[in-house]
Amino acid sequence: MPGPFAITPSSSTISLDGLRQGTVTFTVKNTTKIRIRGVGRLVAVPPESEHWYTIQPAAALPNGQPIPSDPRIRDFAPEETKTYTVIVAVPADAPPGDYRVKMIVANEADPDEDFTESTEVGFSVAPAPPPPPPRKFPIWIIPVILVLLVIIIIAIVLLTRDTTPPTPTETPTPTATFTPPPLTRMQLSRLRPRFGSRDIFRGVFLPNSNLTLAFLNFTNIDEFEAGGIDSFGALCGGFISEFPVFTINVISQPSNEFRLIFQSLGGRATMLVLDPVGNVHCNSDAPALEFRGILTGEYSIWVGNSAPNRPINGTLIMNSECQDPFFC
Repeated sequence: MPGPFAITPSSSTISLDGLRQGTVTFTVKNTTKIRIRGVGRLVAVPPESEHWYTIQPAAALPNGQPIPSDPRIRDFAPEETKTYTVIVAVPADAPPGDYRVKMIVANEADPDEDFTESTEVGFSVAPAPPPPPPRKFPIWIIPVILVLLVIIIIAIVLLTRDTTPPTPTETPTPTATFTPPPLTRMQLSRLRPRFGSRDIFRGVFLPNSNLTLAFLNFTNIDEFEAGGIDSFGALCGGFISEFPVFTINVISQPSNEFRLIFQSLGGRATMLVLDPVGNVHCNSDAPALEFRGILTGEYSIWVGNSAPNRPINGTLIMNSECQDPFFC
């Protein structure tokens, strides 16, 4: 039995830009003579790519009619046509291959029996280009450098030679110094987060407001110590688990800047973040990090403790000082 809607995608192929993002629009018409509340959902192939797709909220309605808070819902008058806009954001580490997605819109009153499926639309993820070959070191430069060094040494000896006996001086004992090694991306893996993830897009912030991401309460599994320095020279410390606690996926730039803050309810906490291009950010003195020049993509977040085998208990929040609520 045909469903209550006619669904037409804007194209059978989704074009991705340089940031591996794209958009497709599904036009949905109520083919019945009655008013229907439709609920849309997406079915991705393969299923693990489902979180790459985000349904945008409905456009403003005429005559000041309220917009449903759930972006999946559209209210259809008899034979009325509306659209669903879907944003595609492919992670940087997505494997190459072909991917497909289709839209299903169901009658809210009988979603299991009264629904319509669209045709599939798809796109391809190309493999990453190979790195350029390393430049060959010019072998001839080695003897030239050696000859220059010999000439410089001879000149220094001739110019600084003194016939008077030198005054004996006390040789200071050199002091050993230690530079901590960098905490590289190889030590942090984008595994499945313990407390879920959230898509972040334009309009998610209001000025100086907090966005609660997760409530954390678990016994920390100190699988390794986050020692060393981050990608910007800040010292890292504390004990974290192999799995991140939370992941945010920035779909579109929400603001010029945002902060991640962990409000700990017990003990001194530490925070590490792996941004979309592989930079490591950490703060072992106060569990808060600020990001400017926002990148789209995945931010993986680790929260740990300054000492091993300590529980983690607190709230992970996100906020911004954006002064224009219409372009946050």
